Amino acid sequence: MSKKLLTVGLAFLFLSTLGEACGDKLLSLGRGARFQRWFLAKRPASILIYASGNGIAPALKTPEFQAALKKVGHKVEAAEDKSSLARLLHEKKYDLVLADFSDAGLVVQNLTTAVSQPTLLPILFKPSKQQTAAVVKEHSFVLKAPGDILQHLDAIDDAMKARERPSS
Repeated sequence: MSKKLLTVGLAFLFLSTLGEACGDKLLSLGRGARFQRWFLAKRPASILIYASGNGIAPALKTPEFQAALKKVGHKVEAAEDKSSLARLLHEKKYDLVLADFSDAGLVVQNLTTAVSQPTLLPILFKPSKQQTAAVVKEHSFVLKAPGDILQHLDAIDDAMKARERPSS
């Protein structure tokens, strides 16, 4: 009796999926598949994260955030203090520098004498629309924290796209 019941149950499950659309089969059998919007960076960047301990920047120095950046193809390094920031900017070429907005003045001073001319992406913690607009007006791009890693990756890609455009 149990074999008959099992056979009927399996036949019913199989036949019930035949009448559904293709995607519905996946949902009914596998309880859905998890599709994430991970991608490879269209414009891989060399990124320096300045995390002096002030503000939100240390959160971006976490292994998870750096691993996500590396996973999509970016090269990442971190500087913890003023001297390592100055040393790294004078020794290596970077495309972008991520730093807390409160440290933007210090970073901009170091960018003027850097080997390359990296773009600063200031990080704002729970910014208002007015604060965001003011910072974007000054720096063109901004990272908002707390934020989704995909939003950060999009902002990094937008900054790299802007770097490719010839200056007029």
